[in-house]
Amino acid sequence: MNKTLAVILICLFSLSVAVAAKDNFHTISRNVQPVRHGKLSTSYVVKQTDRVAQCVESAASQRADVKRCFSATNSTVYDPCFNYLQGQLICLNSPWDQNATVVQLNQPMPNNAPATTTVVKTINPWAMELKSGERCVALTGATTGVKGERINYGCTPTVSLLGNPYRLKQNVWAIKRYDSQTQQVSEALIAEMFY
Repeated sequence: MNKTLAVILICLFSLSVAVAAKDNFHTISRNVQPVRHGKLSTSYVVKQTDRVAQCVESAASQRADVKRCFSATNSTVYDPCFNYLQGQLICLNSPWDQNATVVQLNQPMPNNAPATTTVVKTINPWAMELKSGERCVALTGATTGVKGERINYGCTPTVSLLGNPYRLKQNVWAIKRYDSQTQQVSEALIAEMFY
């Protein structure tokens, strides 16, 4: 009888630990700062340079200090781009890609906003990592809709995210995940949001 009771207690304890671990999940917000004190962060390596004709407000990020730049040499659009040196910006494809592009402005950019050093949670992130491990970035061009919601983030060739993140409870955010192969829409927990 004591062995049975011990097994039951161990099972109950294991179950309570699993439930507690699930309840401890929370979404982390990260402020992407490839440039610190006028220098490129050691996390990034410049792999490419380009000249840009114009930079405007970013479509990927809603931060005031982030820009969207148009190449003067080809049809490339760089977004997001962060202030770097005088007349230069650092552009990233995603927060996980260590390769950066330095773009040189053909003309001065008006209204250079200072770098945002704190996370602004009232705006939508430009990238997310789901609890499942899938990584997704904001889609800045024309996209389609699914069940009345715009596809706002691309993750893989078959997985995208619909609409914007929403709060489930304190420090836990989710978003609708769409799988084009199965045509299924499900709720996905967000592990990290990048601003």
